[in-house]
Amino acid sequence: MLIRALTIKVSNFFRNPLVYELLFSSVLPQLISEFSFLKVWSLGCAYGEEPYSIAMLIRELLKKDKGTFDVRITGTDIDAAAIEKGVRGEYSADELEEVKKKYLDSCFQKVSRQAAPDGPEEIYRINNEIKSMVRLECSDIVRGLETKKKQLNSYNLILCRNVLIYMDKALREDTLRNILALLPEKGCLVTGESETLPSDIRSEFLQVFPGMKIYKKSR
Repeated sequence: MLIRALTIKVSNFFRNPLVYELLFSSVLPQLISEFSFLKVWSLGCAYGEEPYSIAMLIRELLKKDKGTFDVRITGTDIDAAAIEKGVRGEYSADELEEVKKKYLDSCFQKVSRQAAPDGPEEIYRINNEIKSMVRLECSDIVRGLETKKKQLNSYNLILCRNVLIYMDKALREDTLRNILALLPEKGCLVTGESETLPSDIRSEFLQVFPGMKIYKKSR
């Protein structure tokens, strides 16, 4: 109950649409070309919106290129209730406001109408194809990163958006160093719009697009 009260779970599908446009048009294709696989980790994934959004983009790329590559997408959050909702994959129409119609039609099913204070509410469920691409787990991301930091070059895309702002300076720097250890050269990190990398860590990355918090590990 304390964790649920203290954690902030403000998220939605395709949050900050320009980030997803750049991931789809440039970042993901480059990672596929460079590595021939995608191993993605969404830190602080709330109800699963971010990893599911990434899965929809990857599904579109698979259809577009008619190619095959290994995909593994993990979403981690400390709130067990949030992860349970994400595993169910059921969302109200209001929670899907940012989802384009093509994704709503191809990646969701309307499953029921549940009673709400102001009347019936439309409920949509993620389809099994998208669900099968994503693993959601309840975990403290700080401890998770500390545990996995020995697995060098484990992920080629890590999303840590709007998580670092809730950490003090020392914890933020430790978290970023552990992320850095998990990324191979040319692997990518995406942070929140208001988040800034410390200068010593920033020097390890190239900013892929001016003004956008998408970084590529340079060495």
